[in-house]
Amino acid sequence: MRNQQNLSQVKAGDNFKGFLMLYKIYGKTSKIGKLYANLELGDATGTIEGRWWDIDKEIIENFSEMQPVAIKGSIEEWQDKLQFKVEKMRAICEEDELHGFDFALLVPTTPYNVDEMWGELIDIITEIAEPNLQDLLGKIFARYEEDFKSFPAAHRLHHSYRGGLLEHTLSVVKIVKNLCEHFPRLDRDLVLTGAILHDIGKIKEYREDPRQSSTMSGELIGHVVQGWEIILDEYRQIEYFPENLLIKLGHIILSHHGKYEYGSPKLPKTAEAIVVNFADDLDAKVSLFYSVIDNDKDKGEFTYYNQIFEGRLYRG
Repeated sequence: MRNQQNLSQVKAGDNFKGFLMLYKIYGKTSKIGKLYANLELGDATGTIEGRWWDIDKEIIENFSEMQPVAIKGSIEEWQDKLQFKVEKMRAICEEDELHGFDFALLVPTTPYNVDEMWGELIDIITEIAEPNLQDLLGKIFARYEEDFKSFPAAHRLHHSYRGGLLEHTLSVVKIVKNLCEHFPRLDRDLVLTGAILHDIGKIKEYREDPRQSSTMSGELIGHVVQGWEIILDEYRQIEYFPENLLIKLGHIILSHHGKYEYGSPKLPKTAEAIVVNFADDLDAKVSLFYSVIDNDKDKGEFTYYNQIFEGRLYRG
């Protein structure tokens, strides 16, 4: 099953045999009283709804959500949407790796090289002269490097894929680095550290599963406060860390969403906090713009109406 079609490429009438991620499966009863399964299937390029007709309850119970599967079926169109009609489906086995199974191909992932992005970020960290901030960053990434390189930046909207947190963070850091050149009165070390750590709480907010579902603490507390908690945990291991510096850094983290209604416990009150807030929002908005353009099914001059941008976007 090597070189299988991506879900972004399939069309009505296609046959499909390959590997997909089973996101959801649950039983329903048809109008004539027969059991069938509703499914949500996906790969790195998208998702599709599925139906598995006339099956036994025991078969449905053999599967679980967030499970990679080997699957065979066909693509149909139902109410103007593509739908996967399942003929056969089973759990992945070891032998499937010989036939092209690769978990990474089933999960949306950053288009950029993770190691190269990480190297860029480390190079910028080495530019930070303030020794306490250097020490803090070193301790945080000694513990969380692998999570930081693999987690998404969001559930949806912007950078919502593996490696998205690193991609988004590096972009925000590059933006504030340029702004430091334009506004030389900024505390460069502080604003760079704030940009690097502004979303560090995402590694506590999300689970590391294919759908990046929220943890209980992520739902009830959220990454803004969780990021501050991570910083405090490592700060306590550093002797003589200036309290004033800690408070300024904490303010950047706790205000980086910019408004109370966006989840910030505080509004930005320092120049460094304002810069990180706007750089974060700018990167998220531009990334979202191109995501809407690329994924919108209307191929006309303008996209469908988008709620976030409150209008139709021009393709250019």
